[in-house]
Amino acid sequence: MQCKTLPGGCEANGYGGADRGYFAESFRTVALFYDPADLARVAAGTMVTHAPQPYLVWDLTPFMAQPADTYEIETGGVAYDARLGHLFITERYGFASEWRPVVHVWRVAPFADRADLPLAARP
Repeated sequence: MQCKTLPGGCEANGYGGADRGYFAESFRTVALFYDPADLARVAAGTMVTHAPQPYLVWDLTPFMAQPADTYEIETGGVAYDARLGHLFITERYGFASEWRPVVHVWRVAPFADRADLPLAARP
């Protein structure tokens, strides 16, 4: 990707005038899902912090209010209501013209086992 094609050009996007900077080669909004037991092991000190790996990487870009090609998608808070099975993710400045957030809500069901995951989502 040429940084000159990004909104604002190279300097505005942290490239410092070069074609490569500290950004990834693509801009996607994703949700990473980890096994809570792995996170508990990290908190207890029985697993190193870099060991847990996501069991699912969900690309949320198509659901965001801001178009992906503007590189302006910013997520905010995330919450999960286990009783209702609702996942809430806020998109900061979703209504950019009014500087208001958008709250996205999905109904999710827990997987009984990682074998239930679609093949493309398995680690």
